Amino acid sequence: MIVSNGGAAAAAVSIAENTTTVTTVTATDPDAGTTLTYSISGGAHASLFSIDASTGALAFKAAPNFETPADAGGNNVYDVIVQVSDGSLTDTQAISVAVTNVNEFPPLITSNGGGASAFLTISENNTAVTAVAASDADAGARIHYGIVGGADASLFKISRSTGVLTFKSAPDFETPTDAGHDNVYDVVLQASDGSRTDQQAISVSVSDVVNELLVGTSHADNLTGAGGSDTLKGCAGDDTLIGGGGNDLLDGGKGADHMDGGAGNDTYIVDNAGDVVVEKAGNGIDTIKAIVSLALWGNVENLTFTGTADLSARGNDLANTIVGNSGSNALFGGSGADALKGGAGNDTLSGGEGKDALTGGAGQDFFVFDTTPGAANVDKITDFSFGDGDKIQISQSVFAGFTHLGALAAGEFYSAAGATSAHDASDRVIYDTTTGKLYYDADGQGGAAAVQIAVLGSSTHPILIYSDLQIIA
Repeated sequence: MIVSNGGAAAAAVSIAENTTTVTTVTATDPDAGTTLTYSISGGAHASLFSIDASTGALAFKAAPNFETPADAGGNNVYDVIVQVSDGSLTDTQAISVAVTNVNEFPPLITSNGGGASAFLTISENNTAVTAVAASDADAGARIHYGIVGGADASLFKISRSTGVLTFKSAPDFETPTDAGHDNVYDVVLQASDGSRTDQQAISVSVSDVVNELLVGTSHADNLTGAGGSDTLKGCAGDDTLIGGGGNDLLDGGKGADHMDGGAGNDTYIVDNAGDVVVEKAGNGIDTIKAIVSLALWGNVENLTFTGTADLSARGNDLANTIVGNSGSNALFGGSGADALKGGAGNDTLSGGEGKDALTGGAGQDFFVFDTTPGAANVDKITDFSFGDGDKIQISQSVFAGFTHLGALAAGEFYSAAGATSAHDASDRVIYDTTTGKLYYDADGQGGAAAVQIAVLGSSTHPILIYSDLQIIA
């Protein structure tokens, strides 16, 4: 009776490729003095095996190769039936032999000519460099890519799975940041299959791109820049300006213009309410300089008002920086963590959602709270000034604990060092003079807890009294 490999009628064993030894078949016989003989009696791959008749040592005649399987199914599983005999009686066992892969070969980088080193050239103002590719003779090998050295390694990043190599920030030919300051950036890349590796040292030469100045006419012009940091001026018509790559300046002029800066950190001059700015996600940090009121278009980060007109602005879902001019501006943030800066006029600032930073600047400024309070929506008022007549305005439509509009009553305000909750039933606004934290309590000492809505100042905190707050609709 065969007792090896579990002793059942069928058994499964596994061996690594490139070896011949499979297993040793063993058996017992209750009849004393019998001689046991081992043999191969069948199986789809019987011809590929041999067995020692006396010891039961089962082996491949030739070592199997995982990459070129010789079994009928091509799946590296070989079937053989072994037999033991005492001269008159027999027992058999069907054995499935699974051949496993061995990491025999390192990956081989094949991109950019392969080899230990490569030299590439790209134009300035672009982040894309190359896609590193490698092959591996081991079947099923999974290759991962990484950066392992080079004088300028910190300036690059690579996709572990795809091998796409990029600059973290687009290089500028005029201000090289490579170690040698010669616009040649050195990085060492590696391909790994988990235990074996291959490396390639790449030198990336950044070439200069000529910056263009394109000026339109009084007609509806179509101006398209190249890959440089171009200046496009549309003049009087309803123009279309396409910047392309680079950090472009797009000024449509007097008409209702369509402006698309493309990749790079672009600046737009908006001077007509009919102007349209188009930006895609990930195409740089873009800035609009405007003399008209507007709502920021998608994927545009920053807005600065110029001139002296009283203007209004509304942010988008990014973390916007919106800067007013010397007029009395109304600045409204979107859903991001915005920075609103009023400037010299009597400005109104409302952060919207997100943790916003509100800076009124000179003049009497109004800081508006009209969104649902919560931990993710606590704004910072950086420069509240009693001397300038600044006011904090709280919307009754959101903060329903107020039963009136207009000035906050003295009994609705509580201020003290370490104050975080109401001290009587009439309190609605609590100010901690130690931390500058401002709280709203919907029902005073009722069941609802106070919730922080703002913090005033950073290292120092201004004096705040009840008359500094107003209730608006």
